[in-house]
Amino acid sequence: ETTRIGYKTKIRCYIKPVIGDIRIKSLRAEHIQRLINNMIDEGLSPKSVRDTYNNINAAMKKAIVLRMAAYNPCEGVVLPNLKKYKAKVYDVDMIHTLLETAKDTDMYLPVLLCVSVGLRRGELIALRWDDIDFDKSMLSVRSNMVNGEKGYVIKSPKSEAGLRDIQIGGELVSELQR
Repeated sequence: ETTRIGYKTKIRCYIKPVIGDIRIKSLRAEHIQRLINNMIDEGLSPKSVRDTYNNINAAMKKAIVLRMAAYNPCEGVVLPNLKKYKAKVYDVDMIHTLLETAKDTDMYLPVLLCVSVGLRRGELIALRWDDIDFDKSMLSVRSNMVNGEKGYVIKSPKSEAGLRDIQIGGELVSELQR
């Protein structure tokens, strides 16, 4: 769902305005390069630019197979270098401040769950009481909420690695049972 929405957004916002009026047989590398340069100039991340390029490249490869194009105009296009992602992680003091700020609010338990077991936002929102085994002190991640075309959708995690059982400590179990 989210991948399809991402493709549609890239087509609508970036691809169509720059090369949407050019027939497939007339597309050249300079057109694709102009699209890539426009995306960079608009401040899009190198990953977003490369993802868009990969979509066009795959479409052009298919166009060649279908004999709609004689060559792939994506060849020779210069792409931005990817930047290594560096996650920003809260240190112990920041976590204590966050928990103290959330204490005595409706957000305390969700915040506590996230910082205690590393749940993602969508996993937290999709969590049900049935996913917690209080006797075994175990939390099972089986669902994820994503933003779909027609609103939010609860679905399975994107990969098998997203399905997991997490041992939770006694203090967290006690907080959940309150």
